[in-house]
Amino acid sequence: MKQVYIKIDGMHCSHCEMTIRNTLLKIKNIESVEFDGNIACINYKGKLDKNKLINAILDKEYITKEEYISEDIRKLKNNIKLKEFIIITFSILIIILGINKLFGFNVFNAIPKIDSNITYGMLFITGLLTSIHCISMCGAINLMAVIDVGSKRNLKKSYSL
Repeated sequence: MKQVYIKIDGMHCSHCEMTIRNTLLKIKNIESVEFDGNIACINYKGKLDKNKLINAILDKEYITKEEYISEDIRKLKNNIKLKEFIIITFSILIIILGINKLFGFNVFNAIPKIDSNITYGMLFITGLLTSIHCISMCGAINLMAVIDVGSKRNLKKSYSL
């Protein structure tokens, strides 16, 4: 049995999946249809006419095209993630530049320099701001680094007296 993957835009729920599945199963040689988000995995025997796939999906008012069909699901998923990454990156860049132009505020200068003159409150806030990467990587804030830096600061002060 062979497999082909097809990306389908406009799907929002399980009813959409059911509609597309029932439509595609009517096409000759298609054995089964499974979904991974908006990507349909089609198992078939023999030959499969890609134009029939596209037309069947378009007839149900969903969106697809020939370049959305691949035998490797990674090609379809990587394109989705790359587009999302580009859109998010440019959006953040535009927001940062807009804040800088409108208010003269540089976001990257908002985090204070950590030295022996920083207060505990600002040390805690700096730790929270610099832990944003931890949230995106594992979902947790690393507060121990903030506490550890504060402890070293107290040790440094006690030795400097």
